[in-house]
Amino acid sequence: MGALWVTISTFFGGLSSTTYIVMAVVALLAIGGLWFHHNQATLVKDAATNATLQINDDAQKQALAQAAIDQEAAQALGNDLTTAQLNDANQTTHLAVALTKLDKDAILNPPLVEQKINAASDARNRCFALVTGAVAMKGETNVVCPQVLK
Repeated sequence: MGALWVTISTFFGGLSSTTYIVMAVVALLAIGGLWFHHNQATLVKDAATNATLQINDDAQKQALAQAAIDQEAAQALGNDLTTAQLNDANQTTHLAVALTKLDKDAILNPPLVEQKINAASDARNRCFALVTGAVAMKGETNVVCPQVLK
């Protein structure tokens, strides 16, 4: 700084008021330059921080959207499970009624029950045969596995 002072004072002819004004202007320019540089560095840092925050915000929005989709899927699965439970309960009731009827029929007419059981066993055995590759006969129906004959 001293060499700058000597150069400026020599340039303006000694220690005149012009020298002091020039020195003040140079000092203000230096301070302004430092202030400008500091503000530019702060702006760059703030821009980087804003970009990071925007990326984080986008990631959070995507995560929330995915959570909403997952919640809808979970709700759909819950509905499917509820439907399956109701179907199972209905089937259990139906089977209980059928078994009760079979118990009564077995007491009243044992040969008829044996005939029904044998027919059901034959249908089940034919179902296994169809599943393992047997050829279905024309017009064949099977109450045990109707989906195999479609």
